[in-house]
Amino acid sequence: MLPQSRRAHGSGEVAFEVTILLMSSFRRWVAGALAAAAVCGCSVYNAVPSEPSGGGSGGSAIATVGSAGEGGDNGTDPAGGAATGAGDTASAGGAAGRAGDAGGAGGVVAMDAAQADGARADRSVPDAIADVGKPDTQVPDAPPVDAAAGREASTVVPMDGGAIDATEECIRETRSAFCLRIGKNCGPVTGTDNCGISINVDCGICVPLEGCGGTGIVNVCGAPPNLAQGGTVTASNPGNVNEEMTKAFDGDGMTKYFVFATKTPWLAYEFGQSATHVVNAYGVASANDFPVRDPSAWLLEGSNDGTTWATLDTRTGQIFANRLQTNIYPCANTTAYSHYRFSVTANNGSPDTQVAEIMLFGD
Repeated sequence: MLPQSRRAHGSGEVAFEVTILLMSSFRRWVAGALAAAAVCGCSVYNAVPSEPSGGGSGGSAIATVGSAGEGGDNGTDPAGGAATGAGDTASAGGAAGRAGDAGGAGGVVAMDAAQADGARADRSVPDAIADVGKPDTQVPDAPPVDAAAGREASTVVPMDGGAIDATEECIRETRSAFCLRIGKNCGPVTGTDNCGISINVDCGICVPLEGCGGTGIVNVCGAPPNLAQGGTVTASNPGNVNEEMTKAFDGDGMTKYFVFATKTPWLAYEFGQSATHVVNAYGVASANDFPVRDPSAWLLEGSNDGTTWATLDTRTGQIFANRLQTNIYPCANTTAYSHYRFSVTANNGSPDTQVAEIMLFGD
């Protein structure tokens, strides 16, 4: 019995060993078939060569220059071309091929796309086989790269979804801004504004005593020259030392004519070399202190002999709002005189009178 038992046990061992050998051979055959499919592009499930074969694994998604995944034969599917080329610069790993697809080639893409492809590059052949029949998974396109700036190119999208108008609307300058920009301050001016549009605007009027173009420049206000320079000065009271009568005609507003204990003095000016002028405006400037000494009423008179005087202008109730302020007064005179006289008829209440400057304007 013992030998029979050994023989039976020996037969079982032989059968078991045969089974192991058969299974090992079958596994080697399957592995060989899969390897052949990966290299040749032939599908182990469909031997028809016109169909796309199973794809190879994707290239490395870590290296800056990623190698392409090995693809299957093209067959009739244009997506299954050879994919063995290496990327030139900043290449991403190719996406792992699935059964029926070619392996993705490494290309010049951004690193974020390389990382996305790398997730598929490590997939094994059984994983690819398991995906047969599943919808394709799209790998997102890499963002465009602005090579010059070294950053991703961006597309500006309006908040309202509309198109962007590349031409900005020109905001036209104001009339005063136009006049200031071209250096004009009076009269009608024709020119081109900041938006290139031809315009005709009025740049304003000049203050009394000034004329538009009075300085010899078109559309620029200017006062005529003060005629009371270099002549002879006389007065009802010559004034105090260092504040005498000539200080009222020296062209310096910081000096003054001051007369003590006189409320109604007069000052006369005679042009040199027997010259005559038609004075049609004049200026009076307040002194540096004590407004009560300011003249508040006066006469402007003209004469050709210094004896007979004609009244040209009369003023009363005049106020100088500030110290060293000049008030300008026009007068309707058309006669040329050699002498002009400023006669004070009242001041602001002081027993003394002062005036910083008297100016004569005209032809």
